[in-house]
Amino acid sequence: MDSEGIVIRIKSPAGDMDSSVDCPFLLNFNDLLAAIRDVMPEATVTAFEYEDEVGDRITVRSDEELKAMLSYYCHTMAEQRHSGLLPDPLQIFPRGTVQTTY
Repeated sequence: MDSEGIVIRIKSPAGDMDSSVDCPFLLNFNDLLAAIRDVMPEATVTAFEYEDEVGDRITVRSDEELKAMLSYYCHTMAEQRHSGLLPDPLQIFPRGTVQTTY
């Protein structure tokens, strides 16, 4: 897996937030959930999704699935750079429930 930094874009109803990750191969699932909670403190997030090359949403619920997502993204990023393009951020879509207060 590529060891250079990446940008993860957390997509939320309140707006998108970009987070730079210097060593993506050291990132774990709980670290990323904590970053999502910082962006969406009102939500109970238990998983997140990303879109594959055909636009299907893939759910990530574990370190193993996170590593597969990062591997896919780093491969895609390398292809974009090889084509002379600036790589897009890795977009993730949090999944969970939003707590409401009355």
